[in-house]
Amino acid sequence: MSAAPVRRLVLAAAAPALAAMAIGCSIRAETKPDGAGGSPSNHGRGRGALGHRGVRESPSASLSTSAASAVSSGPSGATSSAASGGVVDACDPDEPVDTSPDVPPVLSATGLYQDVATKKLAPHVLPFAPQFPLWSDGAEKSRWVHLPACAKIDTGDMDHWQVPVGTKIWKEFVVGGARVETRYIHRWGPDSNDFVFQSYQWNAGATEATAADKDGIKDANGTTHDIPGVWECVVCHGHTEERVLGLGAIQLSHAGPGLTIESLSAAGRLTVPSAAFVVPGDATTRAALGYLHGNCAHCHNPSPKAEWFTRPFSLKLFTRATTVAQTDAVVTGVGVAPEKFVHPGITARIAAGDPAASCVAYRMSTRGSPDAMPALGSEIVDPAGVALITGWIRGLAP
Repeated sequence: MSAAPVRRLVLAAAAPALAAMAIGCSIRAETKPDGAGGSPSNHGRGRGALGHRGVRESPSASLSTSAASAVSSGPSGATSSAASGGVVDACDPDEPVDTSPDVPPVLSATGLYQDVATKKLAPHVLPFAPQFPLWSDGAEKSRWVHLPACAKIDTGDMDHWQVPVGTKIWKEFVVGGARVETRYIHRWGPDSNDFVFQSYQWNAGATEATAADKDGIKDANGTTHDIPGVWECVVCHGHTEERVLGLGAIQLSHAGPGLTIESLSAAGRLTVPSAAFVVPGDATTRAALGYLHGNCAHCHNPSPKAEWFTRPFSLKLFTRATTVAQTDAVVTGVGVAPEKFVHPGITARIAAGDPAASCVAYRMSTRGSPDAMPALGSEIVDPAGVALITGWIRGLAP
C-alpha cells in the first residue's frame, strides 16, 4: 500500500492557537524561527541491551510516586525481544534515515512494529515515560521512540532537546483495557517545523490502526476518548521550540523504567550528556511543579511561539532553577494578577494560601465551559491533580 500524500499546515505565529486552520497532518511554518532543529549528521554509537516493551504511564501523578507505573507492552498479546531496563540498545549506524514527509496510511507502516499481529516491536524502538505525565482522562498510555542510525539528540540547550532527523515517536492510548489510538510524530527534515503529526485508530480486533481523519474522531471505538484532529496536535506541539513533548531533561530525570537522561548519556546518545536533574522543593512542591510542567507548559512557556498565552506566564520547569523561588511558576504565577481572565473571586494566577482565589486551581477544576483548562484534550477533571495543586497552593505562605 502506498503512503498517503504529504499534507501541510501553515501556522500564523501571532494568531491565537485555536484559530489555526487544519488542512493536513504535517506542519511547516512559512518563516523559519531562530534555532532550527537538530542535525542529521550528529551520530554516536550507543551499545547495550534494552527490551522493547512499553512503559505504561499511570493516568495521574508522577512516575516516581505512582505504584501503577510499570513496564508493559500493551493490554494484551504483546511481545518483546528482551528484558526491559533503561539502557539504550545497540543501534545500526548504517540504517536508512526516513526523510519522507508522507503520512503512512496505517500504523504498521510507520516502523513501530516488526509484527503488528503479535505487537512485537521493531528493532531499536525504545520505551520511555515522562516522570510528570499529561492527564488524559484516565487513559493508560505507553510511549516509544526510535532514534535513527545511532544519531544523537541535540542537548546543547538542555531545556529544549532537538531530536535528530528521522526520529519517530509513538504514544498508545488504552481505554477500558482496549487499544483505541496510537499517535505518531516523525521528524522528517532539519527545519524546526519539519514534523508529521498523525493519529491512528485501532480496529475492533486490534490487528491494525488506520490514519484518522484530519478533523479527529469523537468517542472513538465506543469510548469517551476523542482522537484529536491535526489542528489540536499542532496547538499543543506548536508552541514549544522542540515540538516534542515528554522527551526532555526534566521529564527523563527519573529512576523509573524506560529511557532516562542518564541511560541516554551513558550510551552517547546526547550531544551534551548529563546527570539527572532534581526539581526543587519538598515532595508536594516537586509533584505540583512537575504536574504544572507536564500538563500546562506546552502552552504556558516563555517561547516566542507561545507569546499569545504568556506576557509572561510560564509553568515550565527549567534545569537552571535550583530553588523553588527560581521556578517560573512562582516567579510569573504566585501573587500575579491574571492578565486575560476575569472571574468573581479570582485575584491571582496563583494566590498563595488561597486556592479559591487562584486562577490555576479554578480553571483546572472546570470542564465544559470556556473557563476550562486545558482547553483541549480533556473532558474529565483530574481529581488527584486538583487535590495536589490546591494542597500545594494552600501551603504557600501568603
